[in-house]
Amino acid sequence: MPEKVPETEMQATQNASYREPLAQAVTSLGQAATGREHLTLQEITHAVGTHGPCLAAVLLVLPFLQPIPMMGLSTPVGLAICISGIGLALNREVVLPKRISSARFPVTSILKMTEYLARFESKLKPYLKSDAGLDSLSIHRFLGVLIAIHGFLLALPLPVPFSNALPAWMCFFSALTVLFASRRLFVISILALIANIVFWAGLLAATIWGSHSLVEWLGVKF
Repeated sequence: MPEKVPETEMQATQNASYREPLAQAVTSLGQAATGREHLTLQEITHAVGTHGPCLAAVLLVLPFLQPIPMMGLSTPVGLAICISGIGLALNREVVLPKRISSARFPVTSILKMTEYLARFESKLKPYLKSDAGLDSLSIHRFLGVLIAIHGFLLALPLPVPFSNALPAWMCFFSALTVLFASRRLFVISILALIANIVFWAGLLAATIWGSHSLVEWLGVKF
């Protein structure tokens, strides 16, 4: 009979497999940032390796997971995430336009984000170690479409609270779902999708109602 592997060793092996994507990204970005003041978006994507689009999406949306819009920064980041989502949906690598890929980010900010990502990953791992299996090309394409749509919404320069945060959370959870093949994260992604639909539908309705009220107040007739 084959020798039984101790439970603790099995758990360590399993945990390591779930830790790999984000942990490797943190290590690679730390190495790329050594001795540098800035990194371009292209350098960030290349540093995180084969899972580049999803890992870059997870990293880049971190500043937007709060309610205050960041209009100057959201446009290049949102467009980069949108293009990455298109690549995921088409199951092929998509090259970022030079104007977007050359956008520069301070190394100090990148290192702070990677530290946060490492802490988040260590807390996330226990919830995922028995939850893998959602590794389907159709699911990846569906999530790629969601990432592309919400990356575009993130790129819109709207001075509206949560107009960055809700698309960012959608991209964040969708990218993590692809990385970890997690059913729980997929459910959370669907809930984030519903929240976005409600928010954007409400914003559109408010805009239409406000425009109509303004036209009536001005006495304009068509």
